[in-house]
Amino acid sequence: MAYLKIIEGGTIGREFPLKEGISCIGRWDTEAESYPDVDVSDEDIHSKISRKHAKIIYQDNKYFIQDCKSRNKTFVNNIKDHLEPEILCELNNEDIIKIGKIFFKFCI
Repeated sequence: MAYLKIIEGGTIGREFPLKEGISCIGRWDTEAESYPDVDVSDEDIHSKISRKHAKIIYQDNKYFIQDCKSRNKTFVNNIKDHLEPEILCELNNEDIIKIGKIFFKFCI
């Protein structure tokens, strides 16, 4: 089973398991009807992560990440340019994902 592991900017070592299909990343907010699978509400002390920030999608035996038009963007492997909203980016084992001020390692 794939998971995200915090490596910087939050509780180091905390793991978030990913579902088969689509796992949403963001902050829990009942008023905004945001109920993410990867809820980083407790980790995002700077409020830099959108309620519906990004998705990790498992399809055709591959994993992809997709930014959901987030305010502070999504970055993969410390590349300067952020992901374009709603465009799939393939993930590989141990890729580094930056969302807000939190760095995750993607693990398969």
